[in-house]
Amino acid sequence: MEPLKTTGIVIRTSQGKNSSLALSVLSPDLGKISVWARGARSWKNPMHSGCTLLSYGEFILLPRGEMYSLSSATPIRSFYHLRENVEKLSYAVYFAEMAGLVSEEGTEAGETVRLLLNTLHYLEQDLKDPQDLKVMFELRLMCTAGFMPHTEGCMLCGCDDAPVFSPEAGGLLCTACSPHRPLSPAALSLFRGYVEKGLKTALDAKGGDAATELAGAVERFVRHHTELVPRSLEYLHRIRNIVNV
Repeated sequence: MEPLKTTGIVIRTSQGKNSSLALSVLSPDLGKISVWARGARSWKNPMHSGCTLLSYGEFILLPRGEMYSLSSATPIRSFYHLRENVEKLSYAVYFAEMAGLVSEEGTEAGETVRLLLNTLHYLEQDLKDPQDLKVMFELRLMCTAGFMPHTEGCMLCGCDDAPVFSPEAGGLLCTACSPHRPLSPAALSLFRGYVEKGLKTALDAKGGDAATELAGAVERFVRHHTELVPRSLEYLHRIRNIVNV
């Protein structure tokens, strides 16, 4: 078969024999794909820099059954500086793993790739608080994966005043339909903005205490509706506990 050219971001790597790497790459047009990169673990290999975790680049692939064989990798953005801070790297690895878990092979993933790349850029450049960025990323990712939370009125009775976010119900409820504490006006506005506004507006919003208020509920929302427990999330929590002591 003819070689394929695509862009993508490396979301997972594992070591193979003879300095080779098995890559999981998230591509806008191919979705999540498995790629065998022969010899790419060696610093002397010209494909090495394009095969590192979180590297975004252009790939030329040769179809080989259920996998692709890597012919060349040209890096476009390495997100190298994320590796200089263990907390940032922990967030980045979590974002990459989650993007991969909700993506499928052969299904276009342009929106997910765009979300991941922009989130990593804001994380690397300190343009948004990491915990706030996590809340935004999780909500936006759920929307792209088909789990968009309900934000207009109470999901049960339909009344307009619905300030309670129910992770299990998947959206907002009124105080009559839910015994749980309502969100503060700031957290409710942030929640709606992260779901409804454009990506640039969501990225530039400063959540502050409102993001902290939402963090636990949004994480439960993701876990309840996807049944995913990414390994990187537990590690991220451990790192945050150490850093914030």
